[in-house]
Amino acid sequence: MEDKRSDHYLVLGVPRYTGTEGIRRAYVTQARLHHPDLHPEDPDAEPKMSAINLAYETLSDPARRSEYDTRPVVLHGRSHSAHAGPSSVPRVRTRHRACKEPSVIDIAQAFIARIVGYIAATLPI
Repeated sequence: MEDKRSDHYLVLGVPRYTGTEGIRRAYVTQARLHHPDLHPEDPDAEPKMSAINLAYETLSDPARRSEYDTRPVVLHGRSHSAHAGPSSVPRVRTRHRACKEPSVIDIAQAFIARIVGYIAATLPI
């Protein structure tokens, strides 16, 4: 049975800001590593492949991916003190980022470097 709490980005081994082509490449890599037909001796190959397929189906579709990214994560199993409120109310937080996302400055610097490279390549010397 599939663990619904598993992080699809961790299953595929990619950071959250990976594009659809990177998601596809990671899927192909993971499928080759864990496909039950390629590894018949591994008893965990089928559940791993099911998790990989679910992760790819979710992350390759832009609508499903944006819905998955905005879904809150409920944290269970933590004891609450009397000051933290009733113990029957679980804590909610947004998903943990698996990797540092590029900042606006990083994106702007990359964009400027591309423009400068393009201009330098098109100018006659």
